[in-house]
Amino acid sequence: AVDIFNTCLRDNVKAREQDSEGNYHRVERKPGEAPLNSQIFFYEQAYSAAEEAAKNEEESLRRRRAEESAARREAELALAPNYVHPIAPAKSAEEPRITHRVKIRRVKR
Repeated sequence: AVDIFNTCLRDNVKAREQDSEGNYHRVERKPGEAPLNSQIFFYEQAYSAAEEAAKNEEESLRRRRAEESAARREAELALAPNYVHPIAPAKSAEEPRITHRVKIRRVKR
């Protein structure tokens, strides 16, 4: 928080100072001092932090997917020799027969 206040106090582009009569005047830049607009400074800082966070999230997601894929492959290999595919049950001759069909109508409201 102190860094934020220090940056605002170093602003020499849009900053104003109040004189003893209550009037505001622009802050004069010292000779050789680089211009600093605190709003632009904070915007650029937030934008670069957001880009970095998005990049880190992307890398984390890619790493997590690779780990999950490797774990899945390892599990498949461990089960492969012992796994028996299930056989569908044979159809019985006495399956129920459809005797009538019901037509469903939608009622408009």
